[in-house]
Amino acid sequence: MIDQILRKIPEKKRKKMNYVHLGGIQILVKSTFKEGINCPIVINLSNERFINAREGNLGIVEGNLAYTKLLFTYYPKYCISLKDADFNDALSLHFQIKRKDLFKPGNHIMSIYYQSLYTVTYSNYGKVYKNKGMIETDQECSGIARIVEAEVQQAQIPDEYEIQFGKTQKIGKIPLEKPISNRYPLKILENPNITKIKGRIFNGFEWKNQEILIQTRATANHVKSILIDGIQIYEGKQYTYQTFEGNNFSCKNMVNLPIQLDTIRITVPCYITNHESDQDLILGNLFLNKLEDYNIEKNGIEMIYKGETCFISKI
Repeated sequence: MIDQILRKIPEKKRKKMNYVHLGGIQILVKSTFKEGINCPIVINLSNERFINAREGNLGIVEGNLAYTKLLFTYYPKYCISLKDADFNDALSLHFQIKRKDLFKPGNHIMSIYYQSLYTVTYSNYGKVYKNKGMIETDQECSGIARIVEAEVQQAQIPDEYEIQFGKTQKIGKIPLEKPISNRYPLKILENPNITKIKGRIFNGFEWKNQEILIQTRATANHVKSILIDGIQIYEGKQYTYQTFEGNNFSCKNMVNLPIQLDTIRITVPCYITNHESDQDLILGNLFLNKLEDYNIEKNGIEMIYKGETCFISKI
């Protein structure tokens, strides 16, 4: 489609075109069966230029085709270089029908249509689009669709840096004097801190008491599948991560897990694992970065979330 537009531009100008600014893309999923049939569906938008699927995740829409259609709009808010090796993977759509007992194999359960708004330009500089969010569902579909926002990661600056020019000596390997963070001032822990506490998790039917391990400097949260029976789980891409001990593990599924810690109730994305060596539930930086503030003390951890403060004692 973009190639066709470029052909219409005079060659002299065409050679200067380097970027495509994505304004928005509207996606319609239309069933091929009558209204009133329960058909839950999960749709994932991703930027597959990333090595890690977690960074490439753009957002998820959970809905139902009971009313025969699902309509939503995604606002990318980024641009793509026309010289990218994986240009066609910059915006990909994956879907999963949650029922296995509808159509026989070989039949098409739905059709997908889309229309997009984009601009081909000279530079990587475009307007700032002030939309309410990255994904919006159509008003008619608001009762049968739910948006799962993509994770927003906290920007980090290395604790030390090293610069080397040609054959000269190393200019520096100097620790930063002060941590730069969007939190209230807190001490950066040089070594991973492991804190075991008690909380409650919601398994889809009821709240249950659960031991929770909190690890600073651990990247991902993960939970064993035996704890989440009853929660709707959607398939994700293979995700490989490294624990603070240096062990490499991989997970495939992810679930948004409701957790209650004293007066704080929070939902965190957890990757599902079945490794025997893992704790049942481990919360890392994906959990800690959701808090407004936290302080790990000798006897427990103090947390602030949405103005609520609580202190959880160590086990």
